[in-house]
Amino acid sequence: MSSTMEEREQVDIYQSRYLEHQERKAAILAGEVTASETGSRAFDFYDKWPILKHLMETRRSQRRFNDRHVSIGQLQAIAEAIQLSPSSCNRQAITAMPVSDPELKEKLSGLLVDGKGWIDKADMVVLLFANPDAYKAPGEMAYMPYLDAGVCVQSAYLAAEALGFGCCYINPNIRADDKDAFAELFEIFEHECRIFCGALAIGNYDAKAPTPPKRAVNEVFE
Repeated sequence: MSSTMEEREQVDIYQSRYLEHQERKAAILAGEVTASETGSRAFDFYDKWPILKHLMETRRSQRRFNDRHVSIGQLQAIAEAIQLSPSSCNRQAITAMPVSDPELKEKLSGLLVDGKGWIDKADMVVLLFANPDAYKAPGEMAYMPYLDAGVCVQSAYLAAEALGFGCCYINPNIRADDKDAFAELFEIFEHECRIFCGALAIGNYDAKAPTPPKRAVNEVFE
């Protein structure tokens, strides 16, 4: 049975998105969605795959940046990549906080284990958060926010590569002794209103990071 608008007004936005997703999924599985609702193929897949594959092949984790500032368009590309990323049950729970203040970036460099000694050189650090209200099933809070954030990270990497600027993910590892300092600095853990899922260092560069080794494609499938 479809949820009514009145019922949806009584739940939060994440639950509303979840319920809409379940309705849409059921309709698709039942064959009730028409071609006009889903859209048609506007292009040949094999015309586009080489372009996407090239972006994936040339993508790097860029950790050295120059002094040129990130443009509004580059930052907008990160926002659009996050907005367009798939998420669990389309709950869209990942938000981002851009940090460009030099003092804050320096403090982050000392707090985020994976970013120690270099992320303060990035023009901007984008902190990724998940709203815990989005995750209601028992146990999923332990993993689902980080899976949703990980998908956003991959999208951000490809957006950065497409526009020619650098991007690198910093995992959310913070030493136990530093967690209070991090929470106080960004006021994120008050009332458990945010889950820190890592960060993206972004900026422009002169020399691109070297190509990392990759296993053979025939090693992927077992």
